[in-house]
Amino acid sequence: MSKTSGTVGRKGRVVEGPQITEGPGIIIRKGRGRRPGAGTVVLIAGISAKNQPRPGMKWNPDDQGREKVKVSERTVVPDQGEYAGRYKTSMENIDKVHTVQARANPVQIASSSRIGALGTHQYLSFVQDEPGPEGAGKPGDILDYSNILVDQKGLSESQGRSTTYHEYGHSYDSQSVNYRDDIVIKNRPVNNDFHRRRFQSENAFQRVKESGDYEYSRGDRPWDRFAKAVIKSKAYGRLMKEKNLKATDTTPDTDSFYWQRPREVFARAYQQFMGETTDPESLKSAKAYRGKGSNVYWSKADFKEIGMAIEDIFISRGEFVPEKSYYRKGVKASTRIVGNWGIGEG
Repeated sequence: MSKTSGTVGRKGRVVEGPQITEGPGIIIRKGRGRRPGAGTVVLIAGISAKNQPRPGMKWNPDDQGREKVKVSERTVVPDQGEYAGRYKTSMENIDKVHTVQARANPVQIASSSRIGALGTHQYLSFVQDEPGPEGAGKPGDILDYSNILVDQKGLSESQGRSTTYHEYGHSYDSQSVNYRDDIVIKNRPVNNDFHRRRFQSENAFQRVKESGDYEYSRGDRPWDRFAKAVIKSKAYGRLMKEKNLKATDTTPDTDSFYWQRPREVFARAYQQFMGETTDPESLKSAKAYRGKGSNVYWSKADFKEIGMAIEDIFISRGEFVPEKSYYRKGVKASTRIVGNWGIGEG
């Protein structure tokens, strides 16, 4: 099963090219102790076994007529093993805060000690080979999914959850506009600038920089408000000063140093948002891991406006779960609440 020269089809034959043989329904692997006869072993050419789609992944057609789904319904995590409980708790905590669009592509999360980092996120694409269920895709369709790997070895439970939040933050940021981080389709050129700009955070920071307007206004998009709140924050200002940059010197992805990249900023902000709203131990361990004075995370007061902007991102998409705002005490959070930013008209 380690071959990457083709795809193992329904009858076990190797088919040239990156393909999938089960259609956009639930991916089921056969054998290895898993419900014999329940499905087909599927391999996608060109990617390692750990990144292959796993059992339980559901694509969009399964949610016809639904607008929102729980994050846990669109995410496949290990259901057994040493770290299964951490992933389960992480998903339960995220479900308390927000949902995702029913059209969102699935996310799979697994543990790996070979990634050279605490966690990694990739957006993978593959070509459907055979017809799916009626109305659920056709041969040649491109299906996408996020693949997240976390190196849980040596991490405490709270550190493991915190890292999971961070990597899921990348997935949320990128899935909004179907970003593909890694395309496993032969002979398709990669446009790095296109890929980079598919992150909502990258788009937002770029728009704000190009406008030259860093002040809040009632017409701000939630993602742009997030970018402005970050730029105005003290920790981000200190972080930029370490590199002799102004807080407004925001540039996308590889044109900037790692901690300043908008996608990394959003993932850390999402991670802190989850820590402040549902899992304080995870935030405590994340800050301890980086150490005092790192300026990677924010103080509670410094983060407030960033947290409000993230709430508004969820609210504007109809995904916010709590009835009341966490950062605007007592304020009902059924609609976007621009009036509670303390700004005037215009």
